Amino acid sequence: MMRRLCYSFLFLLFMTAPLFAEEASEDLMDEDMNLDALFEEESEFQDISEEETKEVARQAVPQEQSGVSSTDKEIDLLNDVIKKSSYSLIGNFRFVGGYSSGWNYMPWNPGINDSSGLDSMALMDMKSSISLNFQIGPEFRVLQKYSLSFPELETEVTEFFCDFNVKNSLYVRMGRQTVTWGISRNFPFTNLTARVPDDFGDRTNDPYLDEADSYALKLNLPLGIGGIEGLVFTRNGFFEDPLQPSADEIGYGGNVNLATRNFDLTMGTFYHAQMNLRGFYSFSSTLFKNIEIYQEGLISYDIQGDDIQPDRENRFTAIDAYYQYPVTRDDYDYESTLSDAWDFSLNLGFYMDFFDKKLKLSGEYFYCGEETELDVKNTQFPLLWGHNLAGMVSYKTGKNKLNLFTQLKYNPSENSGLVIPGITWDAVPYLTINMATPIVWGSLDGGYNQHNPDRKDRPVSFIITAVLSGKI
Repeated sequence: MMRRLCYSFLFLLFMTAPLFAEEASEDLMDEDMNLDALFEEESEFQDISEEETKEVARQAVPQEQSGVSSTDKEIDLLNDVIKKSSYSLIGNFRFVGGYSSGWNYMPWNPGINDSSGLDSMALMDMKSSISLNFQIGPEFRVLQKYSLSFPELETEVTEFFCDFNVKNSLYVRMGRQTVTWGISRNFPFTNLTARVPDDFGDRTNDPYLDEADSYALKLNLPLGIGGIEGLVFTRNGFFEDPLQPSADEIGYGGNVNLATRNFDLTMGTFYHAQMNLRGFYSFSSTLFKNIEIYQEGLISYDIQGDDIQPDRENRFTAIDAYYQYPVTRDDYDYESTLSDAWDFSLNLGFYMDFFDKKLKLSGEYFYCGEETELDVKNTQFPLLWGHNLAGMVSYKTGKNKLNLFTQLKYNPSENSGLVIPGITWDAVPYLTINMATPIVWGSLDGGYNQHNPDRKDRPVSFIITAVLSGKI
């Protein structure tokens, strides 16, 4: 009983320290674990009632000795119990087998694998992760996450950070961690910590496989119904020397959050010397308990002067035509032809569910005013300049074991689109069967065609996979 009491108070004490954690993007079929959810798992020790706790304390403390009341001794005993340390382990395991006619990853879950665009292939992927949580004390804990994947068969430390609580007034997280900002599930343009320079791909072998966002120092200061977050942040590939980065290779930012019963509002900024200066806001509200609406905006200032150059790498011809870019810098007056260094982007979206979450609908309009630095980490397709539309519908049937879904993205400015109809079937415990048919359509110069994972640029692909997954 005393051991249960110890773990119960450790867990409850940690849960009362409200970290203003990053809001993860929720992909429709995302099976990856949110590390912050590691500490939100239900515990068998939480069912101990207050009366049982007091009874344990009464049995452990002698009654009325040396003029000290039993109540005071109960408090002393409980304070001693919660100061003890503990640890926990969580393991996630996933094994994937299947066939693809062009894409070698599941497009609704890009974390499964990267895409090489072969003609056709047998898909094989295995991944395991072990998370160790060491609760050293009520104010201090350390988390380590190790990942092993096939076919690389290399062990990677994807998360390694510590949390420190300063008198329940300031929360500090330091180390290798993933930091996520913004709301949009379709166009993560306000996720400033995931935006990368145009030449980011030249500095690392594969930025999309680097799950963690390298190193960060994050400070959270709760203030009533909101809080302030400060961030010192950088990631692999930004700097030449990963062991000793210089000051100008580290980014700085922060945000302010206001959360009420009716809405949630976040405003923030992020600065990195090698990137555009950006500021954003995110607003969300819940209507009728099952409808979520959100609206975000972003302002960007081109510090590097990259807007004067055509974006030849992404071949966004609509941008070049709109601004009438010359071929070379020497062909035009440098100052008079320079496009506006200030860019604005915004979106408006909704998410709703019906029939006990069996039917889910979402839609979003997004205008991207930025012309450079359109890549976002851990995404297959970049942000596309101009007007964008996205939608999703899914329906669960067969005792919620069969899920029919369709995802859609379309950019009218480039006449380029992507639609992914598919099915997921939870056949038996731990086993899920997935089938999908990604279809790319529209202009051959459009963004979705230019970034088609199929090396032969076929507009239609077919994917079928069987996924065995579980956790302990």
